[in-house]
Amino acid sequence: MTLLFVKMNVLAEKRKEVLQTINSLSADTKKEEGYVDSKFFHNAADETEILFLTTWTDRKALDAYLKSVKFTVLLGIRSLLREEPTINICEGESFCRRGG
Repeated sequence: MTLLFVKMNVLAEKRKEVLQTINSLSADTKKEEGYVDSKFFHNAADETEILFLTTWTDRKALDAYLKSVKFTVLLGIRSLLREEPTINICEGESFCRRGG
């Protein structure tokens, strides 16, 4: 399994718009080859902090997603964030690395 974590700090007044975008992208992403699951979470202490998690069968499937229009749209919400998103990729059970 390969996991993609995208942590976002959303502008408070844009939170609803970001969540709608993530919901829409999640529905489309389910059609991608190698897709397993996706979820998003918000920090109970700070609802402007959102974590979007997608699970893929392997790195090849994730790499294809990272090159897709869907992922480009996800990164396009940067203007609704307080800072650049943090992207982490975890492969297997123990290897995680910070992406760009």
